[in-house]
Amino acid sequence: MGLWLLDSEGPSLQRLTGHADWNDRNATVSPDGTLIAFDADRRGGEYAGGFNLDIFLLTLETAEVWRLETPSGRAWQPTFSPDGRQIYFHHQSERYAPTTLQPIAVGGGGADVMHDGLALTATDVGIPAAGQGSFLRADSGGARPLFRLDRSGRAIPLVGADATINGVSFSANGRQMAYVEEDETCLAEIFTARSDGSRVRQLARFNDELLGQRELQSLERFTFTNEEDMAADGFLLRPLGFREGQRFLGAVTRRSVSNWISEAGTQEYPPESMTAQFGGTIWPTSTTTGVARR
Repeated sequence: MGLWLLDSEGPSLQRLTGHADWNDRNATVSPDGTLIAFDADRRGGEYAGGFNLDIFLLTLETAEVWRLETPSGRAWQPTFSPDGRQIYFHHQSERYAPTTLQPIAVGGGGADVMHDGLALTATDVGIPAAGQGSFLRADSGGARPLFRLDRSGRAIPLVGADATINGVSFSANGRQMAYVEEDETCLAEIFTARSDGSRVRQLARFNDELLGQRELQSLERFTFTNEEDMAADGFLLRPLGFREGQRFLGAVTRRSVSNWISEAGTQEYPPESMTAQFGGTIWPTSTTTGVARR
């Protein structure tokens, strides 16, 4: 998989990169439109189970490609700073190591750890042009809220503490943001808020009629010790009308709730299909529910 340039006035396609031995992915264009940053494993391990990924830059004027000197391991998903002088990227030093966020100068030099990834696993980072700092979405307790990073790298929760936040965008002055929020009781809707997380306002109510015809309830979170003697989050969704002492059918999966919901989409899986799809065990009792654990 390579990179291509589309001429919107043509339209015509110009091939920029491409090789049978690797894939160039996660391309992003610099604010001034002169550079493209992307990640790839060009060291021969792409199809051999290799762990490596590097960050590359391509200049559109000459098609020259060069690799940034990121720390050893896996560096991916580059994002330009608003002034185009730095690139923020995700990094893992080895398999199962925490995913850190690190900035590096476009001209080269050392990378610094701005977020250590010990408490949260960041999925992406955003930097408003007006200098409000760095924002990130991260997996946290079965949800994917939006956080702001302070200068010490501490993640401060802003919106979506028990929900999934997507499609975040900021106003030109960086004081306002718009985003999509959803959880197990509310389908995706559009919200706005100040960039400090205050004055949250729901703009759209596309799903009110549908939700009014359904009985939905929130997941219950609990903590347990896994096989490696580590604390892990578990989630319980009780059946409607559940009463204490009532027996019911449970399904245990090895996947996290966020993966189960996103991969299952809007389909409803009976326990037999769910465990066949995601792995796990069925306890034969009388009523249907699901327990997911990770």
